[in-house]
Amino acid sequence: MEYQQLIICFFFYSLFITIFQQSHLTYAGQHLCALNEAFYLLEFKQSLTGDQTVLHYGCDSNAYSKTQSWNVVTQDCCQWDGVTCNGFTAPFELPKNFPSSLRYLSLRGTSMFGNITESQIFHLPNLQVLRLGQNPLLTGILSNFSWSFSGSILEMDFSYTGIFGKLPDCVGNLTAIRVLKLSRNNLTESFGNLSSITSLDLSKNNFTGNVPSTIGKLDKLHSLSLSSNDFEGSIPDIFSNFSELSLLAFDTNNFTGPFPYSISTLTCLESLELQNNSLTGPLPSNITGLQELQLLDLSFNYFTEATPPWLFQFSSFLCLYLQDNRFTGKLPNELNRSSSGYFRIDLSYNNLYGEIPDWMLSMSITRLDLSPHRL
Repeated sequence: MEYQQLIICFFFYSLFITIFQQSHLTYAGQHLCALNEAFYLLEFKQSLTGDQTVLHYGCDSNAYSKTQSWNVVTQDCCQWDGVTCNGFTAPFELPKNFPSSLRYLSLRGTSMFGNITESQIFHLPNLQVLRLGQNPLLTGILSNFSWSFSGSILEMDFSYTGIFGKLPDCVGNLTAIRVLKLSRNNLTESFGNLSSITSLDLSKNNFTGNVPSTIGKLDKLHSLSLSSNDFEGSIPDIFSNFSELSLLAFDTNNFTGPFPYSISTLTCLESLELQNNSLTGPLPSNITGLQELQLLDLSFNYFTEATPPWLFQFSSFLCLYLQDNRFTGKLPNELNRSSSGYFRIDLSYNNLYGEIPDWMLSMSITRLDLSPHRL
């Protein structure tokens, strides 16, 4: 009998939810929980004994009072006591209209779908933060016209969506932007002059050709990632003025040519990833920067000659990956460093020989790979 009552209650709950959903636009975090989830919660409540004496001595003395709000009168089970809902329960279409006063819009990871091309979003004159990332069903191209928020937008996130085509020149007119995330899309061709930007992520797209010369003007960058594209040619040697750069990732492209010397002058760089390219030649023998470097990955390139001593002398280093290159010679016998802070060193598949230095064997290290060398 109680189960039948539950079914009847759930029927009316479903009917109410259907009517409510048809009469409301829910796109800014306001959502109703899934019908089956509400049903299971009501069924679970029905199975509780409700013995207040027992519950008082249990793990949660508030359990009984919490379930009192679990009923069909409350329109959304996400509002029930003790129930937490994360994200949207079903895909929803990108809304057509937004208030022109909007300054902050975050719809990241909401299963949103639709075409961004003709969206009214780009006509919001006061928008400062726009986060639409983690919505792979959001498609279309970024139209090449003057976006109304060009002078106000500070952060824009379109990462891991379905947008494609050329990155429009008008992106270069975003005079105030600090963070631009466009990773994991299908964008192609060049990008504009973003002189005020501090974080630029264009990884996992389809950019081709040489890195545009305009990148040299982005000297306020803290983070720059062009990983996993189809860039080719030499990495431009233009980093001398990038005094605040802490992350540089150009890995998994088709870059050729030497290691850019200006990178070795960066004093704030903490992570440098150049792996999976076709870079050649020796590394700089003397450097003036990289004192803060923690991660250096040069693996799967064609670097040659001896490993310079500075690779092993900075106390900040945690991970050093040089495997699958053409380094030759012996490892340095002595180190001028104040710490043995390495966690991982991989020098495998090079042409090293000689003895394994004592300092390398005495370090607190979790992974050391020297195979297959004549050591």
